[in-house]
Amino acid sequence: MLVPYVAVALVGWIWFDFVHSDAGVVRFLADIAFVTFFTDGVKWFWYIAVCLICYVLFPLVFAVVDGTRNVAAAWVRTLALCAAAVLVAVALYRFAPSFYDNVDLIVNRIPCFIFGALLGRLSHERRPLPMPVVAACLTAVAVMLYPMQLVDVPMVKVYLRAALNLLLCICGVVIMDVMARAGKPALAGLHDVVSKVLSWFGRYSLELYLLHVMIRKMLNLNDLPTTHLRYEAVVIIGAIALSIPLKRLCNLIQHRLLHGKRLLNAKEYRGTYAA
Repeated sequence: MLVPYVAVALVGWIWFDFVHSDAGVVRFLADIAFVTFFTDGVKWFWYIAVCLICYVLFPLVFAVVDGTRNVAAAWVRTLALCAAAVLVAVALYRFAPSFYDNVDLIVNRIPCFIFGALLGRLSHERRPLPMPVVAACLTAVAVMLYPMQLVDVPMVKVYLRAALNLLLCICGVVIMDVMARAGKPALAGLHDVVSKVLSWFGRYSLELYLLHVMIRKMLNLNDLPTTHLRYEAVVIIGAIALSIPLKRLCNLIQHRLLHGKRLLNAKEYRGTYAA
């Protein structure tokens, strides 16, 4: 993850800190290392910062979610951990609002990340989710968001929209599964086409994200607003066109790094064996 980030962020932050704003070396280092994300709420490339925090937290999350053979207990543990994460976010919102504004993109996504770990376990163990429950939850979330107007309550809106997105993703997976199992050539063909398109975007998803946020910000800061269709097209086409060579470059760099690591490990092994 860090190899494509560094490849793109070097270009983006060099342009921003040395060309656009003349902020200097210290600011550049703080920006690219995400220091200013926490201190100043600089949220360019925020997704990478969120992923790094989630990687740090994952051993704890995994121990909680996968630490029992009882699936019901895993559900209880997961929901308790999600509730604790929400309480942390609420405490920051209430008692440290300026810091919360800086890190809201992280703390508000932790509960969904935790619940995703549980879904990963259920998927690995081939335990299906009961779709009537999913449909009931989807209906409840939609009612709370819109007829009940909880969409206007800041923190509640964040978690309800996250739940809505998660439930819609589950429904999308179920629809794809139904298409694959229907036994009808037309549906099977559509399933294959959609799968190939999604697979391509999935293969380049990190590169597409990094490139599109960099290009978008560069255009917007140069008075080329991406609210206009032609500039938005530049963002989309540019990100797609550059994602393939970026992926190849990153694969080459990672191959060299891993090859060097393997050589180092082999030398250490031979040295230990000789001793």
